[in-house]
Amino acid sequence: DGNVISFSAGGSHSAYVLNDGSLWTFGRNHSGQLGDSNTSNQGTPLKVVDANVTQVSAGGSHTLFIKNDGTLWAMGDRAYGQLGDGSTGSTIDITNPIQVATDVRSVSAGGDNSFFIKTDGSLWGMGRNYDGSLGIGTTSRTGTPTQITMGVSSVSAGNSHTFFIRSDGSIWAMGTNSFGQLGDGTTTDRSLPILVATDVSSVSAGFSH
Repeated sequence: DGNVISFSAGGSHSAYVLNDGSLWTFGRNHSGQLGDSNTSNQGTPLKVVDANVTQVSAGGSHTLFIKNDGTLWAMGDRAYGQLGDGSTGSTIDITNPIQVATDVRSVSAGGDNSFFIKTDGSLWGMGRNYDGSLGIGTTSRTGTPTQITMGVSSVSAGNSHTFFIRSDGSIWAMGTNSFGQLGDGTTTDRSLPILVATDVSSVSAGFSH
């Protein structure tokens, strides 16, 4: 029992953090995204970290979480580099959490990519760069965290598109735009961030919207 301080639903799994810092996961576990040392599905919440977790984000088949010391941890599918451990094509899933970054204050896991914001406001991304969703000017995947820009206050990763808000309240988008999900009035994919709106305080990216 306890109060939930962070919750995230992924592709077919979910995770939450209690106020005692424990991390709990449940659902599909085919890639080890539950972080419980195996790949068996879990129909009830299972404690996978005892303490010190402050935030969690569940992606397509991977999970990221932050500890109170600012370290970023990851588990699950790493076929596209989305765990940030240097791999960009490994079929060996990570079924136990591994540390991938430090000085992190916010995280968002997308379909096959991941993003985090460091304490200095820098935005970093890794994983599948489908249609330029990492915002680094290419469509090549990367298994190593890559800095995208500075001055970011929040980020939300969709399936293959991404939004982030700068500290001035402007919202920027990149990635797949085939359904107009970037909100720029076109259906042109963007591999570099584009300005969409101003005076924004919160954002959430879905599958194709």
